[in-house]
Amino acid sequence: MELKKCIYGLRQASRRFFDKLQQILNEGGYKPTRADPCLYVKNTTNEFTMIAAVVDDLLIASDSDEGTRKVIETLRLAGLKAKDLGFPDYMIGMHIQRREDGTITLNQRLYAETLLRRFNMEDCTPAEIPARTNIVLSSKLEPKTEEEHRIMDDKSYRALVGALLYLVLTRPDIAVAVNECCRYLHNPGSTMWSAAKQILKCIKGTLDMMLVFNTNTDFKLEVYVDASYAECKDSRRSRGDHLI
Repeated sequence: MELKKCIYGLRQASRRFFDKLQQILNEGGYKPTRADPCLYVKNTTNEFTMIAAVVDDLLIASDSDEGTRKVIETLRLAGLKAKDLGFPDYMIGMHIQRREDGTITLNQRLYAETLLRRFNMEDCTPAEIPARTNIVLSSKLEPKTEEEHRIMDDKSYRALVGALLYLVLTRPDIAVAVNECCRYLHNPGSTMWSAAKQILKCIKGTLDMMLVFNTNTDFKLEVYVDASYAECKDSRRSRGDHLI
């Protein structure tokens, strides 16, 4: 038998829908970016429109109301049931808020609270920093004995670090600490587990932190750079970082 129409529940349903959506948007002049195939851009003399596709949900940003209407009309003419829900307030785990002065904020407080409950850390003692400076992770801290491996088998280390990676989208302050934990996904030890929980403790104390995009025309770029001498105990290389 040959499938003539893709329906919900099939393994290829989302893939088939994406192919159809991509075809419709390309024909409408919206082209995917090189950095992200799910982000489409249409840039003409009279219009600049961006479309972020999340399965069958679209987040549309345009410099005019007409640009938004064109996207919806393009989808409807192609046979898709498109509906304008107005300015978004919550999408893919992110709260979106637009203030009266035009400032837009992004935060994942609800997602962060879910993480704390999921890993039984909702009642933990809050911490001010995501990583303790007196502990440097290295391969020497990986489990060596069967007993150490057995202890870590009961820990959801990889699940926790993977969940934290998504939180980094609106919490760049924990990015370095999460990156450190990612380096030991193949064979994490109890010290790595403690480091991951330290990040949760920091999140517990900073749930209200968010990304703020303001309309201030007097924008001033500030860059902070730091480096450590031979800090990496595995390679003995210096490590640097910058914050913008």
